[in-house]
This record gives sequence, structure tokens and C-alpha cells, in this order.
Amino acid sequence: MKYSKHLPILFIALISTSCANIRTSQTPLPTAKFMKARTTATITKTSVSNISIINPGEKNQDPVLCFMNVSAWGTQHAKKEDLVQSLVQEASKLNADYLYLGDFKSQIAGSISQHIGYGIVTNNPVYQNYLGGTACIKSEVTLGIVHEKGKIQYVQKNSLAEKQGMKEGMQIIAVNGRAIASDEFTMQIEINAKSKGDQTNVEIIDLKGNKKSFDFKLE
Repeated sequence: MKYSKHLPILFIALISTSCANIRTSQTPLPTAKFMKARTTATITKTSVSNISIINPGEKNQDPVLCFMNVSAWGTQHAKKEDLVQSLVQEASKLNADYLYLGDFKSQIAGSISQHIGYGIVTNNPVYQNYLGGTACIKSEVTLGIVHEKGKIQYVQKNSLAEKQGMKEGMQIIAVNGRAIASDEFTMQIEINAKSKGDQTNVEIIDLKGNKKSFDFKLE
């Protein structure tokens, strides 16, 4: 009886995959209730291949509504690409368009006691690998800006923001009377969760330090 020389490698690979023991979880964000209200009318089932992955440090100029944190973790045998695939599958179940990834981490999950003889016991750490992400959908409306904590970093040409005179470097301080500093989700809730034709008020501090107010009809 002949045995393939590749069998040991295949056997090791199967053991490594099974030992990864990847689990996933979901945690709704404050924006989730706004996403649910729009799901039936505007969202269709998303396939895994259609989900855009945004890695740490990458910028996405599309307006998004992020609604769910997803997490994947497994044993120390779990590879980053396996955790990413698990998160993509979770995002697909949620009909997401985008998956923003966090940093891959390896952390101590506990310890195992081992008797090595002569009454000596050692405690060996047990590690687990972890990767988190955020599932988002593309918004149907936009001001045409990219911002960081309200600070405008980019203004899209021919956008609503440009037509109103908003420029890079200006600071958004409130939307519909809701302060930007009070909640990291203010822009998403007050703009990205809205529909075409909705009225929105934006207050900013311009490049000269003057406070201004703009009224938008979203499109």
C-alpha cells in the first residue's frame, strides 16, 4: 500500500484549521436602529465578494452608515486571514457594503497548569488571536465631505458642501443642533441615516474663526 508524501502536510493543515476554533459575535452601535428602519426599502442581500474591506489607516470617501461591530477570535492557531474571512461572512449576513477592520491582536486568554515532576507545577499562558471590525452600508445621501471628528479634510467637487462654500480645514460643530463633540455618531445619524430631500442644518467654524450656519436639502 502506497502513501502520498503530501499526506503528513495535509494532516497538519487540517489539525491547524480545526484548532483555530474561530468564534464570532455582533454588538449593535447606536446607529443600528436607523439602519433597520431603512433595510427593507433600500438594502439588498450582499454577497461576500461584494463587501469592500477597509484596512486600518485607509480612507473611504463614500458616505457610510456604520451600524454593527463584529468580532472574531480563536486560538493561537487562528490566522489573520481566517479571522478576516469570518468577519466578512458576518458582514454579509448583515447586508453590509463595507467592513472596516481593526488591528489583529494576540492576547492571553488564560493559563494551563503543567506538572513537570518533583512536585513542580508551571503555569503556561494560553493565547487567543482576535480581530474586530465594523459593518457599514453606503448612505444614499451625502454632503460631499470627508471629516475627522468634524474637521473637514476633503470637499468633493460639485458637492452640496462645495456649493455652500464649505472648505477643507473648517470645523463642523453641530448638525441639526446636535453637537459633534457629544457623540462620535452624530454625523452618521443626522446626515448619513437621512433620505433624499430631508432638510439638514450644519453649523461650522470657518477658516477665520467665524461661526456660520448652512441649510441643506440632502441629495
